[in-house]
Amino acid sequence: MTDRSAPPDPNDRLWLEILAIAARLTPEETDPHLDDPALLELVERAVAPYARALTPEGLAEARKTATFALATHPDIGPVLEHVRAQLARQASGVQPVRSVSRLEAAALRTTAKGGR
Repeated sequence: MTDRSAPPDPNDRLWLEILAIAARLTPEETDPHLDDPALLELVERAVAPYARALTPEGLAEARKTATFALATHPDIGPVLEHVRAQLARQASGVQPVRSVSRLEAAALRTTAKGGR
């Protein structure tokens, strides 16, 4: 997919400030070395379709790019929480059961207690 957005205006003050801040950052500050199992799971899911086609170096670069993209995404929090919950259920062996009858019974108990 090609990015068809217009290039940033080189005279834009915000753009210039972003570049100035980025220029002061060290590689250690911009290279995420994260070990969150949920993030690592998402990275593996992202690169899995390409794993057979990539060289080991290409796969490492794909993981690095996916890690950076996911770690810096502004809406990643809820996704990470969802994946963490999935991983916790897998590790514990506990699987939530949501049958229609159990949901109806819970709704009746809530209504009987004065809830909505």
